[in-house]
Amino acid sequence: MIVEEENMGVNVYINGQFDKYCESLLEFNEYYKDIDLIVIKSENCIEDKNIRNLYFHTFDFHETYDPPPEEYEYIMKERCFQREVDDRMINFKELASDGIAFEQLIREIFLREGYETHWTGVGNDQGRDLIVFEELEGPMSNYKRKWLVQCKHKAHSGNSVGINDIDSIMDSCSAINADGYLLACSTQPSSGLVRKFEEIERSKGLVIKYWDAIEIEKRLFQTNCFPLINLFFPETSKGIGWKIYNSNSPSFWAANYKDYFIYLSSRVAMTFPELKDAEAILDIIEQAPKLPNNQFLRPRAIYFDNKHEHFHVYLDYIVPDDAQIILTPSQLDAYFKDGIGLYKDETSMWYLTYWDIKLIQAKLYSDRYHRDSKSYYEPYIRDFEIGSFRKGSLSDLYYHNDKW
Repeated sequence: MIVEEENMGVNVYINGQFDKYCESLLEFNEYYKDIDLIVIKSENCIEDKNIRNLYFHTFDFHETYDPPPEEYEYIMKERCFQREVDDRMINFKELASDGIAFEQLIREIFLREGYETHWTGVGNDQGRDLIVFEELEGPMSNYKRKWLVQCKHKAHSGNSVGINDIDSIMDSCSAINADGYLLACSTQPSSGLVRKFEEIERSKGLVIKYWDAIEIEKRLFQTNCFPLINLFFPETSKGIGWKIYNSNSPSFWAANYKDYFIYLSSRVAMTFPELKDAEAILDIIEQAPKLPNNQFLRPRAIYFDNKHEHFHVYLDYIVPDDAQIILTPSQLDAYFKDGIGLYKDETSMWYLTYWDIKLIQAKLYSDRYHRDSKSYYEPYIRDFEIGSFRKGSLSDLYYHNDKW
């Protein structure tokens, strides 16, 4: 907070000129909430201890300031009241400052949103730009727009992306025949850069967009991109937990948790199973016998029979179609213990848990492969909803010649 006393008056100076007197901090914040400013000095007026002078630079002035601001002894602090930076859930500082992980994150978002995406190679600032193709439907024909996407990661400094941080947009787009330009940044573009974007759009006809940190966070919380939070922001992910969506049925729910997409359903209750129990089940899966990197167990659904108090867990064992199947049903049953209680003590056990494990032999290198492909869910939605077996329980497979 810049002004210590809420009712203290404020004289505001911008780029060396007096701009406005505000009677209180509330008026000050309201009046300047949509303007990005850098604080350069704050001091009490000698004449009146209840009035404070605040001196600011705009981003435009700061970007062209000579000599450079590092030579001055003042506090640089970005004010972005409208963006509510401190209220964001995603901490972009978890990504390394070299920007590589941030570029990978943006690429993954585009891929998960269905865009054709390619690297351009290493740019002048050692960052790899992206080329993204967008399919557009026109009134008479379809059209494919080619975007140049540049990524700027400044979360560690907190600085906005300024005009001097961007190469010549027109030259860069002309080099690859792009008719669209998008800036993706982990903070935000400066007001000067936004105005430059608008000027280029008007004069050159190039389509220009930008994703700031808030836009990227919004996309990460969409169902298809939610697993990326756990992958790129493990510390943030711990505080987010579950994201649950109700379906048409009052007792059937879709959920994101960590990097999983799973269905939750109950027999009687009008809500999903207790999340602490679902987490206990997922913990068991995560601690299962170690598999080669190209084989894994993937949860699909958890059904809770409230009447009889038992769980039915749907799990896929995914193996490349040209690889050896490592685990047999009996080996998996030795670990999961089909039909045994999720919890137990010295005298009893409760919440019997039945494991429905299906072998999936997949073409992992196919462009159609995705470990959470809808083809692994859609044929079995009704099973997930009512708790019926897809083929049989794990112990059924074990006792039936121990074969998949």
